[in-house]
Amino acid sequence: MTGAVRTAIWWLLPFAAACACDGTEDDAGGGDASTATDEDGQSDDDGETEPAACWDHVFEDGYDDGYYAAFGDPEWDPFVCELPQPCDAVHLNFYDGEEMTPEAIAAADAAARCILEALRDGSPAVHLASNSDETGQFSDHVRYQVLPDGVVGTLTWADDLVTGKREVYRATRDAAFFEACLAETELMPLAACVVPGLGGGSFPALDLDACIDGEPMCPE
Repeated sequence: MTGAVRTAIWWLLPFAAACACDGTEDDAGGGDASTATDEDGQSDDDGETEPAACWDHVFEDGYDDGYYAAFGDPEWDPFVCELPQPCDAVHLNFYDGEEMTPEAIAAADAAARCILEALRDGSPAVHLASNSDETGQFSDHVRYQVLPDGVVGTLTWADDLVTGKREVYRATRDAAFFEACLAETELMPLAACVVPGLGGGSFPALDLDACIDGEPMCPE
């Protein structure tokens, strides 16, 4: 493992933990499902403006009474299609005092490149990407479901004793974004293009300004 990769991983460690709730601070509802219907739009986790009437759901749950209150579930079922998974999942583990092995870096690199190429090409598929610490108290897990008209991104996150879920229906970013990502030679900037909580927002491969008109439908 190169010094650059090692430095990047541990420089981002506290940032990855702090970003476990990325994309939720601006989410209204505090435990209720919600759909963005503000005619003026609303700010998203990347400082962009979400279009009106996006197909969005947001849920956040924490503890109000007691030290470890039971976590609840949103009042909406996650969107799930039966889709092929052509790429391995990307999962980055941040362990205190330990480094990723060269084998783990190579596997994560290959999986991230496979997912980015598939998202760029738009073939119907499901892709998984995540990061977490050794305890699981801080984590971000995203599922990209590529449909004929757009992508459903489903995020599940944990920030210590607070957890949340968010779903969006968006277009992917433009081809230039994917080409720039695939040109990266170090793992962390490459992974940040697809893995949530590494500086690219909750759904780094999606264009949160590109709201899809209508509801997502599974391909027949």
